[in-house]
Amino acid sequence: MSRPATLTLNENYFNEIDSPNKAYILGFIYADGNINKTNLTITIAERDIEILNFIKKELEFNGEIKVRKIKNNSYVSLIISRKNLSMILKK
Repeated sequence: MSRPATLTLNENYFNEIDSPNKAYILGFIYADGNINKTNLTITIAERDIEILNFIKKELEFNGEIKVRKIKNNSYVSLIISRKNLSMILKK
């Protein structure tokens, strides 16, 4: 049995908000995301999945986007479990 691949992420991405992309993502997280002690979660309608793909690319995150259906609606979620990132975003 092989060891699972390690998820990668640029945990320093938000150390300095010095680009329009960083400002956009930060605003998007605060509008549509959820931050707790260890996780950043963003859930949106599946039709807007390109936003999560953009965020993944910017954060250099190689985790997956999860798709789920609730009744007649499809949603996509990006969940990043990093305590350090959560602490930076809470500031």
